[in-house]
Amino acid sequence: MNMIITNMEGINLKKKRKKLMTWVIIIVFLVAAGYGSYRLISNSKDAAKESATTLTRRTSTVLLGDVEQSISASGILEASITTDYKASSQGELVELTVKDGDYVEKGSLLASMDTSALDDKIENYNNQINDYIDKIETANNDITDIKEDISDTYEKINEKKDEIAELESDIDDLNDSKSELTIYAPFSGVIFDVKVDVGTVVNDGTVMATLTDTKVYEAELAIRAKAFTGNIQSVYVYYKNTKYEATIISHADFTYKDQFGNELVDVIFRFSMDSGIPDKEKVHAIITTDNINYYSYADAEPYYAISESIKSTLQGEILSLNAVSKKAVSEGEVLAVLDSSYLEDKIDSINSQIETVNSQIDTFYDQVDTYNDQIDSKLKTIADYEDSINDLYTSIEEVNAEYSDLQILADYNGIISNVSASAGDTVSTNLVLFTLTSMDQPKIKVSIDELDISKIKKEMEASVVIDALEATSAAPVSAMVTEIATTGKSSGGVTTYSVTVSLAEPVEGLMLSMNATATIYINKSENTLYVPIEAVTVMGGKKFVYVQTGEADSPVVDNTTESAIQSKNGFTGRGNIDTSQMTDEQRAAMEERIAQIGGTFPGSTAPAESSATSLQDYYAGSSLVEVTTGVYNESYIEILSGVEKGQVIVLPPTYTSSSATTDQATGNIMGFGGIGGMTGGGTGRVPGANGGFTGGGQ
Repeated sequence: MNMIITNMEGINLKKKRKKLMTWVIIIVFLVAAGYGSYRLISNSKDAAKESATTLTRRTSTVLLGDVEQSISASGILEASITTDYKASSQGELVELTVKDGDYVEKGSLLASMDTSALDDKIENYNNQINDYIDKIETANNDITDIKEDISDTYEKINEKKDEIAELESDIDDLNDSKSELTIYAPFSGVIFDVKVDVGTVVNDGTVMATLTDTKVYEAELAIRAKAFTGNIQSVYVYYKNTKYEATIISHADFTYKDQFGNELVDVIFRFSMDSGIPDKEKVHAIITTDNINYYSYADAEPYYAISESIKSTLQGEILSLNAVSKKAVSEGEVLAVLDSSYLEDKIDSINSQIETVNSQIDTFYDQVDTYNDQIDSKLKTIADYEDSINDLYTSIEEVNAEYSDLQILADYNGIISNVSASAGDTVSTNLVLFTLTSMDQPKIKVSIDELDISKIKKEMEASVVIDALEATSAAPVSAMVTEIATTGKSSGGVTTYSVTVSLAEPVEGLMLSMNATATIYINKSENTLYVPIEAVTVMGGKKFVYVQTGEADSPVVDNTTESAIQSKNGFTGRGNIDTSQMTDEQRAAMEERIAQIGGTFPGSTAPAESSATSLQDYYAGSSLVEVTTGVYNESYIEILSGVEKGQVIVLPPTYTSSSATTDQATGNIMGFGGIGGMTGGGTGRVPGANGGFTGGGQ
């Protein structure tokens, strides 16, 4: 309940203060109005005296650049961080490396307590770690040796697998050779010289009989070498006056002479005859070359040309035998059949060898499994060692944490002050040993009015001018808004909020507590068109500027008294304002405004209340152009559309006054109501010192 009463009292007090402020403003206004009336009467009296008013045409150019809207406030430079360093425990201060005024860098050792016990712990832990590392290295070497053994064992396994492959190939060969158990006649002929019988056991390569083709003969005869020097037309062999067509199988590569000196060469002839030639019988041959017959030098006994030994290719007992001496057989006829038991025995023997080799392979695989078990055991041991090492490192970290309590390191760059102890002193827990103050990014806390605080945001750009450092006036220090208070302070009915602006760059010669002014940029347009803020006139809720379109004499001198001009509130009579470029809407707005100040718009039939004034002539040769505006400050305003860079803008006029009774000149701005401190009413509002609008209004 007490809290509510207190709040109500605060509210009533604030209302009383605001009421008091209102009365103060009214009183000030009444005083100013009285003074204005006095000036008006005084001017009327002075009108009788000769007085002249001079209106001076003022112009400006539409420029391209930056327009900023800002809020400025002052404060003193403060440190961004200040830290008191205390003794973490009672004991001897072994080392103190700093004194008052020292500049230290982040991480540097400032002071330390006695750490001998912690040093011993660290050394012991490191010794244990090194021991475990040696054990891990030994275990890894053992693993490497075991892996080499595994590799050797796999090589043996592969060799045994190759051996099995060879044995299996032998079995395949034996199975393929089963067809060889039956022996066939390779060609048609007569069996001679049978050497085996049924029941005989033969081996691979045993000659069982001879097969001869008794219809094909060969005979070796000597022929004159000239028979081979021409085109051989025919070759015949004669037996008892019967000729048989023959072929030359070969002839010797040398010659010899007969008793008559003829060159002879031995030639082998082959011929066939169904009847056969008895033993001891002879034949001769004739070669016809180039129609010349060459006879063999002598007769010769022919012999069988085709004869082959019948051999077994396998071992086995002869089960049946069709090879009978002097028996004629046909090609492909079965001559003998061997028992397969010997072949099967060989296959069985090889299969037994394969089983033995497979058993050896299994043994090798068992060795590999054993090796892998050894590796797994070694790896587990290594993992245990590594866990122990990690535990030791954790212990070292814990000790290092204790070191951090006994060793004081600088948390940031800064200046030492308030040193209260010396090396060798015994200090108590929480004794403040010294203070560290950061010189990095100093800050300014400024107070911002409640009407403006909502415009300020964190990380807004700012600049700082330090009073004691003249260089910052020409080149303000870059800064940024880093903190905005959420609770304000009220005084005299006005609430302000603390805003922290931090410097973003180092400043040479800067010292804390220096006075500084921070400027916070609320709005900023870069590379934009702008004009002086007084150039903009507001009429009918729209904004206009006077754009110079032709030449006009300036200054223009008018004999009308100053008071007469002021009484018309800035505009009377007729003039030569250029209306050719105006829209109907612009003409209507201007006519309305001129009527308000007692003037007549060009082309109007309404009579003027007085002679032509210089004000209308002042704007002669210019055109009223509507514009849209953007960012503004107390001096300039951004133009978004309506004019172009380089165009000449006519500013509101100034006038100077002189009379016989005074030499003092008076300066004022005349024109339509607008922005930027212009006189004479209107709907315009101008930016105040804190970025808001002041003045103007209808």
